[in-house]
Amino acid sequence: MKRTFFLFPIFLIFLSQVSLSAQTALQLISKTVEKEFAYKPGNELNIEGEKADVQVESWDQDKIAVQIIFSAQHPDKKTAQRELEWIQYQAEKVQNKIYLRNYLKVPSGEEKPASTLKANYIIKVPSDCPVYLKSQFGMVRIRDLANQVRLNSTFTNIGLENIQGSIDITSRFGDLDGKFIDGTMFVNARRTDITLQELKGKYDLKTSYGTLNIFADPNVADLKLTADNTKIHLVSTDPSRFAFNIEAKASDLTLPDQMNFNVLEASNDPSVKKLLYKPVGKEYYANFTIVVTFSEFTLSVDK
Repeated sequence: MKRTFFLFPIFLIFLSQVSLSAQTALQLISKTVEKEFAYKPGNELNIEGEKADVQVESWDQDKIAVQIIFSAQHPDKKTAQRELEWIQYQAEKVQNKIYLRNYLKVPSGEEKPASTLKANYIIKVPSDCPVYLKSQFGMVRIRDLANQVRLNSTFTNIGLENIQGSIDITSRFGDLDGKFIDGTMFVNARRTDITLQELKGKYDLKTSYGTLNIFADPNVADLKLTADNTKIHLVSTDPSRFAFNIEAKASDLTLPDQMNFNVLEASNDPSVKKLLYKPVGKEYYANFTIVVTFSEFTLSVDK
């Protein structure tokens, strides 16, 4: 029996898809702003970014250099050009503070932007410059600083590398990756996935509804962890060098067999477990205080 195939309609559909793809190609329009500010000890950098990628790193000059690239994407070039102008910014020095901020100002009578609008900050500062940053719907990368870093973020991915001094982070919905951290670090995170490695100093971590992976350097001086509904993995080449005080409520614990934890007398709540461990034959050691609720906690040896 002879078979007949009708390919013409399929070919038309293919052509229409190619045509639609060509019609929806995005037009990218951008503009760049560059600023410099004199710096002296005691100055502070304040950044407030919305839908912004912010990169801050140190250099060896006594000034702060700022480059901000604003962009708009839309299939229609004229729409992108018009709405790009709706992005406003502030870049000024008031007394000892340098303020950087981007925000959206929609003209009266206009609807919300149809374009994808974005700001990209590239900032160079002296290593001892304190940085305060507030971010929504963006990305933050900070490296090679040695004073104070404070972050308050929502729907933002954060990367920290080679940071010394005081670090204070509040994160809601995002990722936090930190390595080569040396100082005092406080983290308050919700629905944030955290990875910390190559650590020194003291840490106070509060997290809920996320994941936490810690690779504990022998030079960690103190760790306080409070977590609920969090999956935690603490790794060390020799966890027996640390003292542990663990309180777990309705949580799963996985601990190394070679570490003999003392199980304290059970409380009135059978879902609560309390365990202690102290290094044998050591006079000085770091204290790890772990309080977890409805969580999974794994302590393992990094071989």
